[in-house]
Amino acid sequence: MATSPSIHWLLEDVRMVIQVFKEISQPNMENNFLNAIKAKQLKNTDIQDLMEFKAARHYMQWAAIGAVEQVVNGELTEKEAFSNVAKNVMVVNIPDVQRDAIIERILKETYDWEIKGSVGK
Repeated sequence: MATSPSIHWLLEDVRMVIQVFKEISQPNMENNFLNAIKAKQLKNTDIQDLMEFKAARHYMQWAAIGAVEQVVNGELTEKEAFSNVAKNVMVVNIPDVQRDAIIERILKETYDWEIKGSVGK
């Protein structure tokens, strides 16, 4: 998205970006949360936990939008923006050393959808 000619237009109307989150990311996030409960990976959960999860999800939306803006404005590379968001948002409560190792592993991976030579590569 960072190299798309329409990115500035999208960032000016963040409602469109949030709608994408609502249609794609939110159902996946909720399914992951519910599946973790079913698999007993999350124990002693209640409705308050789900409410906190939903509130955290909104924070993630804005964090992601801010990261995209930093990439588009040339302030950070894609990988730097990902690393900053990943280090500042606690999704799973694990020690920082373990978290950093996971982030480092992810940053070394290459995905089919990545465009070679795009911003942050």
